[in-house]
Amino acid sequence: MALSQEKNRGTRKVASAVALARIVNSPITYSTLPPLAIKYCEMILASTLCGTAAGAKIGSAGIVREVAKELGGKAEATVSFDGALTNSRPMEAAMATASPPVSLRKCCPSFLAMKPVILLVIVSTTLAAQQTGPIPFGSALDADRQIAESQQLAKETTAPLQRAKGDQHRTYHFAAAKTEMPYRLYVPTTWDGQSKLPLIVMLHGAGADENRYLDMNDHQMLRLAEQHGYVLASPLGLSPLGAYGTPLRLPAVFGQPEIAAKQRAQVTPEAEHTLELSEKDVINVLEIVLNEYPINRSSIFLAGHSMGAGGTWYLGAKYSKYWHAIAPMSGPFVDQGNYPWDRIRSMPVMMSEGTMALPSVQGSRLMRDWMFQQDFLFEYYEVKADHPGMVPLVLPAVFDFFDRYREK
Repeated sequence: MALSQEKNRGTRKVASAVALARIVNSPITYSTLPPLAIKYCEMILASTLCGTAAGAKIGSAGIVREVAKELGGKAEATVSFDGALTNSRPMEAAMATASPPVSLRKCCPSFLAMKPVILLVIVSTTLAAQQTGPIPFGSALDADRQIAESQQLAKETTAPLQRAKGDQHRTYHFAAAKTEMPYRLYVPTTWDGQSKLPLIVMLHGAGADENRYLDMNDHQMLRLAEQHGYVLASPLGLSPLGAYGTPLRLPAVFGQPEIAAKQRAQVTPEAEHTLELSEKDVINVLEIVLNEYPINRSSIFLAGHSMGAGGTWYLGAKYSKYWHAIAPMSGPFVDQGNYPWDRIRSMPVMMSEGTMALPSVQGSRLMRDWMFQQDFLFEYYEVKADHPGMVPLVLPAVFDFFDRYREK
């Protein structure tokens, strides 16, 4: 993607930073490394570059986090050290705010002996991925800004019948998409109207809509929601193929980084706009429900099938502050080298698959083995079924899984 047309020194510095970041983070170097190894590589890189400059103190540091905007949504983070200054404290303070924090004394013991210099250190896209903003394989939306925007929309949206119970087909005005956007909501009929409720957000698969999964198998999801006492929200995600913000789809399953890279490279500006709107729709619906109903914020869960599983992995990490646990079903659309694993490190995950769901099952099994090796809080459930047939078989287990982690 092209940088903005500004021909100033700052823009040229950003361009250089991005070029070096891409080299540092090329698949050959990073795609097979676990997150901890990547963090160590970041520290080694910083130490190496700092060590090339001999002399006196440097004391100014600026953390540049606007590169994503410059590149139209590709999150590539930099930490920029610049200026010929005399006090190292501002530098140390800036480095301490990085995520993960980088210790100057650990990373470069001879730092206080450095000469005045302009030094640009690329700490990698992993830094950006561990913030709440964009992550490398998804849209350019900043999570915190989107949450604030959706919260404002929710305050301005009024349901025809506030805090209604039962099965509800609803719409809200989605100004960014210039349309009335449908969503489906189910509230247990036994709710007393006051008690806090747990919530499941369900993301449909490609070609479906907000109703398909709630209606299938004689309204199985609605019956399970009633039985277990959950509010169930099902957004459309803009369209049947919206994808919730991530472009990864079959055959870009776990273990296929080249295919994932190709799919990311093929995203046009129009497609990227669609991904953004699809992502916005999910967060809008979530915030509308949170604004209207007394939802227990410690019992909000995310699930999805196929394309919806890809959305579950993506939104589960990007908006991890919402979710208490996630349950992706038959959709391991995750690129190991670009996924912000630290965001779900302490989050319970139940991954499910069908033995005849080809080629998804191969990616799911690879991902299962890797996540067990990495010691995530992880469960895997496999049933004898094809890709669509696995859903009714695993849904009871999904609700049981959420029950184990909901706040009683």
